[in-house]
Formats: sequence, structure tokens, C-alpha cells
Amino acid sequence: MDPETKNAATPPKAYFKFLELPPELRNMIYEFALVEDQPTFISCYYKCPNMRPRGFGLLLVCKQIYEEGLSILFGMNTISFFSVEDMAMSLKSLGKFQRDLIRSVYFDLRGKSRSEGIEWLADCANLRSLKIEVHSLPTQGGFSRVNGVKQLLKVRGCSEVTVSFTRSRELRMPTLGLPPSEEQIKNFEEFLKRELCKPRLPRGEGKKRKAKGEGKKGQKELAAA
Repeated sequence: MDPETKNAATPPKAYFKFLELPPELRNMIYEFALVEDQPTFISCYYKCPNMRPRGFGLLLVCKQIYEEGLSILFGMNTISFFSVEDMAMSLKSLGKFQRDLIRSVYFDLRGKSRSEGIEWLADCANLRSLKIEVHSLPTQGGFSRVNGVKQLLKVRGCSEVTVSFTRSRELRMPTLGLPPSEEQIKNFEEFLKRELCKPRLPRGEGKKRKAKGEGKKGQKELAAA
């Protein structure tokens, strides 16, 4: 059979036009491909193939699929970070549009650059759920001794705040005393709920209140807790 006859006998390949599906069906496919049951690591290294979330390749097909799928990836997963430094680098590398899609975050409250990392977290305008892992709590001196908690109080607008505790070598230091009790952990969680679930301040409003000397009551409660 000559090539012309062979080509005429072969029916053309049919391509499935994904973008012609109704938006509801596309969203179901995005959810199946991108939403994880466990916290999803979106670190600054996520561009490496081994660090990409499951189904990440779907977002690389075209611009429209990227924009549609990104809202599912960031908006329906709990975004997890290895440490506060990782959170700082990762959120800084994301654009404002991507940060505003994030609604749930899990992070480990350890690391040196805690101030910068939590400031970027406060820039996630639609953050609603916060899950924090701590490795130590002071038995004396109040929650102000927890490294990073003062910066954490800048995060507002949450509807859910949970604290989990992991025993670490830090607890073996004499200055920290015995491991915290369940009641102390619960009190720390309740304190964060009262502060972080307050309405989010308009941009620039926090600096104005600080200049007027407001918020001292919260600082006193922090020191006495």
C-alpha cells in the first residue's frame, strides 16, 4: 500500500479538548489531581521535580489551566513549611496573587528568621486556618518567652487555630524546666485563638495603632500568660 492510500485509510486522531468542559467538571479534575489529604509542602524548592505536589504537571499545560488549577492547589490544601525560614523564603518567592489564595497553613515554629517568616504569613490576606507545631513552652515567664510569638500576633482574621506539641532536645535545657502539661499547651492555644481570630486590620492600620500606643493590654496579657 502506497503512503497516500495508507494516510487516506487512517482516520485522523481525535483530541480531547479539556478547556471545553464546563468549569464545574474542570474543578473536579483539579481537585482530584491537586488536593491532598495531608498537608502539602510548597517550599521554595517546589520547582524541583521531587518537591512538586502530586499533579503539579497539570498546571504546566497552559496559562489558563495554571491560573484555574492554582486556586485549587493553594486554596484547598493545607500548605506546610519545614520551618519558619522555609516559610519566609517560600512565601517571598510567591507573588501576591498566589499568597492571597492560601487559606490554610501548617508550620513548625522553629528557626532563626522567625520575624521575617511570620511577617510574610501575615501578608496572606485570606488565611483562615493556622496549625502550629511547637517544640517547647516555658513553664515560667509567660508566653512572651516563646520565640516568635510577638510577631505571630500580627496575623489576624483566622477562624481556626490549633497548636501541636513535639518534644525536642530544647526541653532538656535547665532554664526551660519540665515539659509543659496538656493544660499549658491548651492555654497557649486558647491565647492564640483570642488574638489571631480577631478581625484583620486594614493595611497600614496596625502601624497607626502602634504609634498611638494601643495594644498594650495584649502585650501585658502576653507577659502574664
